[in-house]
This record gives sequence, structure tokens and C-alpha cells, in this order.
Amino acid sequence: MAESKRTFQSAKMDKDVDDRILPNGTYRDALNVSVEFSEDGNVGALENLKGNSAVVGSFPNYLDPATNTGVEIIGSITHPEENKIYYFFSGANTDGIMEFDTTNPNSHVLRPIILDSTRPSEEETIIENGVVFTFADAVASATVRDDGRVFVTAELGIITALTTDFAETVSSPTLRDISVTVKVPDNYINSGELLQGILTATQPAVGNANVFPSLVTNITDTSATLNAYWVSNPGLTAIGFKYIENTGGTTTQTIYTNSFIASNRDIYGNAITPWEEFEGRIPFNNVAGSDISVIDSNNNLLSSTEFTVETFESGRPHNIRFSSLYDFAAHDYFTIVQTSSGNTINNAVSASHIQTSGTDVPIASITSEFSADITGLTADSNYAVVAYATNSQGTVYTQPFYFKTNVSSILLPNWNNAGATAGTALVVFNGTPTDNGGDPNTQLYVVSTESSGAIPIADFKTAAVTLIGGGTVSGYALNTIGSFTINSPQSVSVPTTGGATRQGLVFAKNSSTNTVGSDPAGYTFDVAFVSAQANSPVVYGTSTFSGTQSGPTGTFSPGATLNWSISGTTTVNTLGNQGFTHLHADATGGPGGNWASPSPSNLGTVGATATWNAQGTTTAPSSPGTYFWTMIVYYQSNSSTGGVATGSYTVA
Repeated sequence: MAESKRTFQSAKMDKDVDDRILPNGTYRDALNVSVEFSEDGNVGALENLKGNSAVVGSFPNYLDPATNTGVEIIGSITHPEENKIYYFFSGANTDGIMEFDTTNPNSHVLRPIILDSTRPSEEETIIENGVVFTFADAVASATVRDDGRVFVTAELGIITALTTDFAETVSSPTLRDISVTVKVPDNYINSGELLQGILTATQPAVGNANVFPSLVTNITDTSATLNAYWVSNPGLTAIGFKYIENTGGTTTQTIYTNSFIASNRDIYGNAITPWEEFEGRIPFNNVAGSDISVIDSNNNLLSSTEFTVETFESGRPHNIRFSSLYDFAAHDYFTIVQTSSGNTINNAVSASHIQTSGTDVPIASITSEFSADITGLTADSNYAVVAYATNSQGTVYTQPFYFKTNVSSILLPNWNNAGATAGTALVVFNGTPTDNGGDPNTQLYVVSTESSGAIPIADFKTAAVTLIGGGTVSGYALNTIGSFTINSPQSVSVPTTGGATRQGLVFAKNSSTNTVGSDPAGYTFDVAFVSAQANSPVVYGTSTFSGTQSGPTGTFSPGATLNWSISGTTTVNTLGNQGFTHLHADATGGPGGNWASPSPSNLGTVGATATWNAQGTTTAPSSPGTYFWTMIVYYQSNSSTGGVATGSYTVA
């Protein structure tokens, strides 16, 4: 029988003409064609599809009639844009949807998308010496936080929540349905399958808002930056600050610094009960364990019976261990702080007065941390501030925190005579204060580092600001130069490796709001650094040399003989404290080799003289080029005055 071929060249479909007389180029139905899609000129173009290909190999057990009685494909749909086919199947034990990726047909993988399994009867669970894993076997559970976040767990299998977080809070406990899938673990017949199920959990009523103060920064005579933060967001609708100038009363406030927040919930949001130890280092350097406090998420201090600070032998804290008296389930987090002594604040207003009469500074974006720049303040005045956060439960205020504006008349400080001198394993930096600018707390400093190379002054300035702010800068040290006593020379000794050069930049700092060039307010830096080379704790002798030293000069052939010589006298000036009395003369001639002359007799007294008359040879390098040499006469480790000679030669 002749083969019949038809093409779709006419782009026509005809349902009326009899099949037997259907013209060539026309089709009754458009099968095995696809409409191309794109954003260019071939939109709507048709192309022939490839024919079918067999999917061979083993299949999942939910497609096996032996384990899923009566299973059959009840429908399919193609997704040509993604080159995928989706099959819908149904059986006595499992229904579901599978995906086939046509871009990799050789893999023959049918990936389950949704599986709905029912628990088989007891006699059906033992199949081919294996066990069928069901959704109930996962022992899955779900929780919903008060802010609507969803967390799911399973004792067996890998669980994934299909239900997204509920982006709302509720005023009363609300039952929630959470759709999940569980990936069947290994060692089960249906290993790797995804089982779907519904879990229920109660979303608790929204809790109180939480907010905590941070330090006030960028304080000038008329402005400041207020800072605060919140940890969780229980439906916050407003955040901000209220501040007021102190006008009466006295209060004692405990100041907390170095705050460090830690969660006491696991990655699923579940409270850890009990959590006996905070598994992390307390990031406070040079802080005694007795100076550590803990604040719960309700902003209450924990009692000494609820936690213990464990310390190193040096007394520095490293871990916090909680007792059974601390209720982890009642809190989302806790804050570790450094406790300062109580500070008496004069003219301090009450918290309620700040809330009702203070200037309100709302923050438009509910983010954490949050800040507000306030202006129009009075110079040299105390201010009290509270931060607040509002949700459906009401508004929560922090305890008041305080700051004082700068005195507007304070000017930049000045000093003179900055310098550096060498000591034994130290360098002494000095300067003479001349004007504190009206601020009695003005101080003179030096920021320094061990280096003989050129370092930009900008690097010293950056290091100084960071170190004064409590940070660290590798290789740099910050030291206070005496007291800022007007017209009285001051100094400070900075430990330095013997023989090393320490460079330092002297500067002064007070509370002035004025600046010099690009320097921060209140800083005045020296225009150049000062430096000195520290003496070694081991003192060596010194000597002088008078005579002639000579080495190779001119042009030599590769491998030629190079001559060295020395003649003259060496006289000892000082003796060292190590008992060594050797004189040496060494020469280094590049790759051509090294030469060391015979050492004269040992000289053990000041004024002793030795006579040199020595020579030696080495071989010129084999590689052409110019080579430089140096010849040094020295007593122990110190070069003799007049005992250094240099030169060069060429190998061609």
C-alpha cells in the first residue's frame, strides 16, 4: 500500500469535506503540532511535534497494581512551555499527580507532585518483605506563632509546609489548618514519595508589643540621633520616640550597655524546655562575670537564682547557664547586657510625664533597628527619651533613657611639641597641651603602629576614631598621653619590639561640634606622624673603622674570580651587656656569593684596637646582569661607624 504523507503547508483545517477528498495541505484536525510562543515575529507559528517515546524501566509502587489496586491514569495535560507532562492517577490506596520532564527522557523519572495515601489494612502493610510508610507514621505537628508564622515538625521523614505564613494577628485563639507534605524516609517500600496531609494548630492571641532602647548618638549642642529596636513584630502598627527636656526631680537609673540578644527557640519556633546552657560565647571583652545581667522579653531582669555566668580563670565570662526556674516557654528571646553602676540623673522627669507631654517622633517604616534625628535642642541641657511600639493590645513604652547636649561654646583643643623618642623596648610619645577649648574632659592621645614603611595619615585617623569608639584595628594601639594639663609637657611609653620602628599620630579630642577639614567633630590631629626606633633590651657594643674596603667593580665573564679585601683599624667605643667581643667584616655580592673575612682577635675593653689586613675571592654568577654588593665591618651586631662600603659589578 502506498504511503500517504500530508503536510500543513496551506495552514487550513476543513471539517466539512469528506476525508476521502480532503485536499493535500489541509487537515481535518491539528494533531502533533504546537503553537510557538515568544515576543518576537514568530508568535503564533505552528511546528510539528515529535512522535511518542516509550517510558521504560521500573515504576513507583503507587503505580503498581499489586500495591495500589486498580490504579489507572485518569487524565494528563502537557505544559509545553516547561517541556513537562502531568499525569493524574487513581487507585484503591493512593491517588496523585506525577510530573514527567521531557527534556531528559532518558532518565524515565516520574516525579510525584501530590500523593494522597490512605493507611492500608494490617495485612497489606507487609509487602515484599517491606513496610509502606503512611502520613500518620511521620508523627507530624505544627505550631503557629502570634504573628502568624507557621512552623512544622515531623519525627520521621522530611516535612514541608505548603501553607504560607498567616500574615495577620488575631485577638483571640484561632484554629488553623496547615497543609504539609512529608518525604518518605529510606528503608520503606515507598521511600522518596511525598505524602500530603493536613495539620491543625492554634494561633494564639497577639501579645504585647516589645521595644528596647539603644544608645543616643551624634549628640551636638542642638541635635541628637535617637535609636531603638524591637525583636519580634506582633502586629506592630506604630513605632517611634517621645522626648522632653528635664525640668525637675532626681532619679537613679541603671545603665545597660553591650546588649546581646539571643533566641531561646529552635529553628521551628518551638520553645526549648529546658535550655540549660546558652551555647555561645558572651561577646564582651574585659567585662567581669559579676557585671553581666539578663533581661527577658518582657524587659524584666532575671534574678540571680535563674542563671549563672560561667567565667574563664581570668574572670572574663564565656557562657550563661540557666536554672530550671527560668521559664523558656514564656519568652521568645532574652538579652545579655553589661550592667553599669546606678547613675543619678538630675532634673529627671518621670516616664508618665514623657509619655503624655513629650514631643512625639513617629517612625514611618516599621523596621528594626529604627532611628530618628531630632534638632532644635538647647545646648548644655539634659533630655529624657522613651521609645514606643503599638499593636492591637496597646502601646508599650521603654524605660526612660537620658542624654545631655554639648556646650555650644566649646572649641577645638590644641597642643604643641609632639614628638617620639626611643627607649629600651619602648617608644615614648609626648606633647604639651595648650588649650582644651573650654571642655575639662579634653584628652591628648597617640595612635601608633610598628612599621618603618610609609603609611597614609588617613589610616591613622581612621584607626583613631575606631579605637576611641570601642572598636579594634589590627596592628594599631591607642594610648592617652598623660593628663591634659595646660602648658605642662606630657608623655606616654608604648611597648615596642626592640629594634623596631613605631610610628604614631598625636591628636586631641573633646566634645566640640566643630571640625577641621574632613576630620570628625572634636578631633584635632597632628599634620604628620612622629616615630622612633626602640632600642633592644640586649645592648651590644659599638666601634669605629678607619681604612679601606674594596670589592669587585667593572665587567666580568661568567664564573670569573671576584676579589674582596679590607685593611685598616677598628677601635671599640662601647661594650655590650652580653659578653660578646667579636669583630666581623661581611660582604654580600648578590648571586655571586658571600664572603666573610677572618675575624681579628676579640676586643673586650673600650679603646681596644684591631688591625685588618684580609682578602678573599668568590666566583662571578653565570647569569649576565648587574650585581650590587655591600661590605660591613661591625662589632657584635652593630655596624661600625665608617665601616660600610658599597659597589657593583657587571657580568656579560
